[in-house]
Amino acid sequence: METPDPEHLHRLAIRKRTRKIMGFYVHLAVYLYVNLVILFSFRLNLAPESSTKPGFHFIVFVLWGTVVVIHAVSLFMPGIRKWESRKTEEFTHQYLKNQDHGKS
Repeated sequence: METPDPEHLHRLAIRKRTRKIMGFYVHLAVYLYVNLVILFSFRLNLAPESSTKPGFHFIVFVLWGTVVVIHAVSLFMPGIRKWESRKTEEFTHQYLKNQDHGKS
């Protein structure tokens, strides 16, 4: 089995990182859109006879907001990224080493 081309692996890592960042921005946009719709519907009294309890929308806002913040921290915190990169490299080397031992 051939060893992977480092440049190809680098391009794959960049593509994966870009997809993760795009996923975060989509998540953030959906969060903002849904909360703006909820806010405007209650401001304009479009849903006065809503069957949900009054605090439910606030709970959704806070819990979903917490998830968005956790998503951002996991994506953009440099310490977490460095740890993940080190672990990925460690597992890759371990895998390649095991592959080399399997050939003999």
